[in-house]
Amino acid sequence: MIKLIVFDLWSTLATRTNPHYHFSIEIKNEFKLKLDENKIISIFEESVQTKFWENEYDAYKEFTKNIKIPLTKKNIFKIIEFRERAEKNIRLYDFTIKLLKKLKKKGYKIGLLTNSSRFIYDSIKQKTNLLEYIDYPLFSYQVGLVKPQELFYITIQEKANIKNPKEILMIGDNYEKDYKTPKSLGWNAIHFKNSYNNLKKELEKNNIKI
Repeated sequence: MIKLIVFDLWSTLATRTNPHYHFSIEIKNEFKLKLDENKIISIFEESVQTKFWENEYDAYKEFTKNIKIPLTKKNIFKIIEFRERAEKNIRLYDFTIKLLKKLKKKGYKIGLLTNSSRFIYDSIKQKTNLLEYIDYPLFSYQVGLVKPQELFYITIQEKANIKNPKEILMIGDNYEKDYKTPKSLGWNAIHFKNSYNNLKKELEKNNIKI
């Protein structure tokens, strides 16, 4: 029986004003990088999203250095500008709070597992009421880990005091991070494909009716 339902954040519970804007593409084009987009994202995650940064300038200075872009103030502020464009105006999906309320009413514990910086955490608290419905929020910057590192998933399982991995259900849009890795750990998982109706059907397959 499922006891804990763990959600991804982006493109699962929340989106941005312009979901088609890609930070990695902008960085690659602006600085003529030869790295592929996945590598840029990986360097960003390790630089910015796995540490508690006091301010954006220091965080993005670290990223600028690690991605081997000339370390000038102009470049750092340009990268901050690109990232703010990607992360501004967080918006919860229309179904998000309604879904979480229904699940909590049925007695399920709710977790959040997201590769996100301290700045996103602050923004979510300021602009949404999402965290009011999350029992176990876990952001990558809090533990120095990012998905799909297995220890990240194990950490939330331990926080929720779930001994049996079969009692956990992960829901997220990324096949590798939100479906394949949780399944390898013995969790149940749903690959969310931007359809609330399909999600309800998948939940029913896991004996969860909403």
